[in-house]
Amino acid sequence: MRYLKTAWWVASLLTLTACAPADPYWTVKCDQKEHYAANAVSCPSQVSHKLLKPGDEGFPKPTTAPTELRTIAPADNNYYLGVVEFDEYGNLFNRRQLEDLMAQLALKDAEEGPPLIVVFTHGWHHNAGKQDGNLLSFANDTLSEIATLEKKVYGAKARPVVGIYVGWRGESINVEYLNNITFWDRKNVAHAVGDGGLQELFVKLDEFRYDPKRAGKSRLVIIGHSFGGAVTYSTLHHHFVEKLSSDQPLHPIGDMVVLINPAFEAMKLKPLLDIAWSKEEYQQSTRPMLMIVTSEADTPTRHLFKAGRTLSTLFWDYHSAEERALNTTAVGHYVPFITHSLVTLQPGQECKDQAAAEPIDRNAVNVGLPANKYCFDEIRKMQMKQGLPDDLVAKPILLTRCDNPNDCTNI
Repeated sequence: MRYLKTAWWVASLLTLTACAPADPYWTVKCDQKEHYAANAVSCPSQVSHKLLKPGDEGFPKPTTAPTELRTIAPADNNYYLGVVEFDEYGNLFNRRQLEDLMAQLALKDAEEGPPLIVVFTHGWHHNAGKQDGNLLSFANDTLSEIATLEKKVYGAKARPVVGIYVGWRGESINVEYLNNITFWDRKNVAHAVGDGGLQELFVKLDEFRYDPKRAGKSRLVIIGHSFGGAVTYSTLHHHFVEKLSSDQPLHPIGDMVVLINPAFEAMKLKPLLDIAWSKEEYQQSTRPMLMIVTSEADTPTRHLFKAGRTLSTLFWDYHSAEERALNTTAVGHYVPFITHSLVTLQPGQECKDQAAAEPIDRNAVNVGLPANKYCFDEIRKMQMKQGLPDDLVAKPILLTRCDNPNDCTNI
């Protein structure tokens, strides 16, 4: 018994001393009451919330050489990074951070034209620290590639790219392996953050994007990864339900919401799908509101998530095996909800060799998709012209719509 007590105290001490910081990384915590004081004095800030460009002081620097990260030749760095941080209850750490971001967006719009805005909410084991792997990759790889493609497609008319990194405390224990026990804690926090003030950011960005004075030239893409997908979905779930329930034409928030390997159960998506499937038809011009993309090889959502949910709902009462599966399976791995399969072609395979596959015309507008297979090869051709090594050149991608059970046999 004495040894058990000792082990318990040692484990408790390790856990307490290994706690990840709960403070913001890019601003200072500020009591919001101060912002709305009678004298209208804004929250004091010891830092400047500016959009940063590569090379600016404070811009996150990559820990590996760009040539090891990028699969597309470097752009002219016509992109910017902004950060907005939330505490564990979904409150802004400092309202000035959000206000300054919107002011900077308006300034870039006036100076360089309507921007292409990409929002990214990180997931489990990550935060807004300047050496966080997600932040470094987003700032130095993702945004650079988007700016490069924008330049290739639009040339001198390319829009400035603005990346917005949404930070929250995705890691609560800094000890490897031991931090895996934070699954339940961080999942709950992810949904709490989504139920908090993040919607204000999304709404403000949506209003900015659709402001008539920008003549439809701006774009807004919202991305969430892992538990960041849970954050994003919790934030926008009620918006989706409201829009789908209305008889008015669908208006997605921004241009697209993409959840990559999202870590939340399929049960949370079911009410939304029930409404979507109940509609008899949609206008041909209706754009997708939400895209969920999950890799079959993503172990955390395929296995760890299921184990964690099964354990945490062990004593729940279910009416059927289907109900249990809905509540314990990550949404992207729940087969009845899968609508498409996306695979890379093997070496030597070409788009033209795919039976019933149609090429995609990216310049076409509101084109119906009668076939159920489409092949994408533009990036590979672009990279080959750039002279990239064969091992870095992207492979053609085959998209299959799973209309029938045999259409997506790899699932």
